[in-house]
Amino acid sequence: GGLMALLAARQGVPLDGVVAVSAPTDLRRVYETTGYRGLRRYYDAVLTPEQWVSCSPARFTRGWRVPTLNVVGLRDTICPPWEGQSFAAAVRGGLLEVPDMGHEPGPDHWPVIVEAALARFAPALVQR
Repeated sequence: GGLMALLAARQGVPLDGVVAVSAPTDLRRVYETTGYRGLRRYYDAVLTPEQWVSCSPARFTRGWRVPTLNVVGLRDTICPPWEGQSFAAAVRGGLLEVPDMGHEPGPDHWPVIVEAALARFAPALVQR
C-alpha cells in the first residue's frame, strides 16, 4: 500500500498529499534487512533486475513535489523504520513514528495516523 502510494505520487497522479504507512522505499535495502523471509521470496519472484531500482521510491527523492507523511512502526521487522525515516528526510516530508506499532497498524494506531494526516494536510479540520 505505502509503496504503491509513493509510486503513484511519482507518476504524476494528481494528489494533494500522500500518507505512506510502513512503506519500503529502497527495495534492495529492505530485502537485505527484513526479518521476514516471505518478503524476500516475494521480491525474488516478482521483481526483475531493473525493477529493484525503478520501483524504489528512494530513486525519485530529488525534485519530489507531493507533500508526504511517512508513518513508521518502531517495532516493524518486515520493513525497518529507517525506510520511512530516510525517505521523509530526503523529501523533507512529515514523519510519524509509532513506538508500539509493527508493520501493520492495529485499531489503536489508526486514530493516531489519521490525526497526524489531518494535521499535516488539513490542519483546519483537526479539532482539539
